[in-house]
Amino acid sequence: MRSTIKFALTAFIILSTFVLKAQTDAGDTYPKVRLNLTNAAGSKMKLLQFVGAKVVVVDSATLNNTNGSIELKGWPINEELQFQLVMQDKDQKMFVLYPVLDNHSVAEIYMDFSVIGGKDTYLDKFRYENSPSSVDWNNMMHFPAKWKKAKYGLETQFKSAITPTIKSEIDSLSNLIKDYRVALLKSTKSAATIYTGLNLLKFDYSDEDFGELLKDILGRFPQSEVVKNKVNWFIDTKNYIPPTGEVLAIGVQAVDFSFITDKGATQKLSSYKGNYILLDFWASWCKPCREESPFLKQAYLKYGKKGFKIVQVSIDNLSDEQKWRTAIVKDGTQPFVHTRKDKNDLLIKQYKVTAIPVNYLVDPSGKIVASNLRGEALDAKLKEIFR
Repeated sequence: MRSTIKFALTAFIILSTFVLKAQTDAGDTYPKVRLNLTNAAGSKMKLLQFVGAKVVVVDSATLNNTNGSIELKGWPINEELQFQLVMQDKDQKMFVLYPVLDNHSVAEIYMDFSVIGGKDTYLDKFRYENSPSSVDWNNMMHFPAKWKKAKYGLETQFKSAITPTIKSEIDSLSNLIKDYRVALLKSTKSAATIYTGLNLLKFDYSDEDFGELLKDILGRFPQSEVVKNKVNWFIDTKNYIPPTGEVLAIGVQAVDFSFITDKGATQKLSSYKGNYILLDFWASWCKPCREESPFLKQAYLKYGKKGFKIVQVSIDNLSDEQKWRTAIVKDGTQPFVHTRKDKNDLLIKQYKVTAIPVNYLVDPSGKIVASNLRGEALDAKLKEIFR
């Protein structure tokens, strides 16, 4: 919580009056920021971009005239990204803005350095136009400021004597902040907002609820590397494993589909009819999926010659073929049948895959007889079948 408050307070000292307008320019293949400045002679600008774990200065400029425009360019990116724009006026005062851009965005920022006021005037002196991702990011960061300020005031004023009534007020303010951010995380279409929101929300959100939220987010952003990396960071370091989503009912007929294996052969799920088939959805970036590999190998070694097959469907991005193949070799699952999702995600939708790992056990007649058999549960079920 302390780091969240510190981050919010840092944001409050960003003093500016500006209008940010994002528009589309079909001829551009990189992010751009265009600053239209007034009364800003001698001001310096730097555009910083997040590259992996580092923040890199990708462009900079100085305005020599009193009024004028400066254009800064970022490096090409795979999906939208929150940039950092650092401005310094002639008196060495620093201002920082956080536009969210993609490769075709042009952020128009209008700023008059002569009317910059104190921190209390910062939040109501700028707006974003035609840039929903920037709007969502800004709201995630700044909208709860009045509640955070009131909460911090109560905690500071009554830190040595918090009565039940004061505690109730503090808890109510915490819930307002949490509920607002959760609602925004569930509605935003911005991966950058998801990234920042998860960082902020973790400080005051229960573990059980947080796991449910991660599940919801993964279901809405299956192709976003920014979101996947952030969710997997929580999974890797905090043991938050999103619960598996809705699955097909036991007893229904498994949806048949054609696919191309990792060896280039064209197959259908029904090609393996007469066997028990474990249809397993996974990804190379999914740690819980990869942790199932030893159990899958053990089951295949034990029951493979008795009529048990494993068909693994990767939901990795189609551009990540090498990551998929490397994971297969590293996990030692080459004996399984491997394929990848289709480009329209039809198979994922048909099998209601909203979170991974998820699997279905299909009997010799093609009916689903079990789902989500993980760890030793898979061996127990197969032992029951092949006894």
